[in-house]
Amino acid sequence: EKSYTVTKEGGQPKYGGWTKNVDFAVTEDFGRSHRVLMHHGNKFLVSNGYTFVAKSEDEAKQTVALMVSTDGGKTFEKAKLPFELSEKSYTVLDTSEGAVMLHVNHGDEGRSGSGNVYISDHKGLRYSLSLPSNVRTTTGETEFDRVLSLEGVYLANFKDDPEAEGALSAAAVEKKTEDKAAEQQEEEVSQTAVY
Repeated sequence: EKSYTVTKEGGQPKYGGWTKNVDFAVTEDFGRSHRVLMHHGNKFLVSNGYTFVAKSEDEAKQTVALMVSTDGGKTFEKAKLPFELSEKSYTVLDTSEGAVMLHVNHGDEGRSGSGNVYISDHKGLRYSLSLPSNVRTTTGETEFDRVLSLEGVYLANFKDDPEAEGALSAAAVEKKTEDKAAEQQEEEVSQTAVY
């Protein structure tokens, strides 16, 4: 019987923000010993074949990265969001449809009380924006609910925030430019002849 846990070093309080002094670990002997699966893994969720771990990236800025495993925690990959925005916290909304619905709190100044909803590919790794400015509380509860009787249907509240749309558009243009440059560089390398 496997049991997942979060282990702490030192005498820090139960939760005071993201910290590098907490690791995501597994125990198979009811806690007598443990094996660290991810250093700096502060919080986790196991749901429908996915294991999600919020990994502390920068303690000063309180940013995290979402790490995802589909093999029971043997390997983890970083989730790839479509925009280069800071990630402050996550709420996994649904994993029952063969993809992940994920709410991300980007911690944008002036946008408190909202975050973006993304949908993933089948592995839970690559995400696309589904709903910007989804309403959220400071404790991570979101205004996003699955309609149980209708597969793939959700009800959600969002803030009508023109400034947020501009920020997302600018981030999208920057990300597309970076992606295009990387693709061109990759193409140039693959076309280089070796004699």
